[in-house]
Amino acid sequence: MPAYAAPAYAAPQNGQGTTSLVTGILGLLCCGLLSIVAVITGMKGQKLAAQGLATNGGSAKAGLILGWIGIGLWILGTVAWILLIVTGNHTSTTY
Repeated sequence: MPAYAAPAYAAPQNGQGTTSLVTGILGLLCCGLLSIVAVITGMKGQKLAAQGLATNGGSAKAGLILGWIGIGLWILGTVAWILLIVTGNHTSTTY
């Protein structure tokens, strides 16, 4: 009697989506540069999910969205900081 083996399935590659979600959250909370990582890994995670190679496309999408929000806030914060420095140095003192 021949032995039948179960079909071999490739394990889902969920690392990109998980990395995107975690770095997206951390990018919002502490470091804007992590938001760039969230966007890159989120795009890769969504591609893997679309190809059927990953099962957490929602996590990748959430990380991608959080990454873009983090980048936007990082840019706004940088512009506000520059404006504060530029306008704060021109104070006049009258005696």
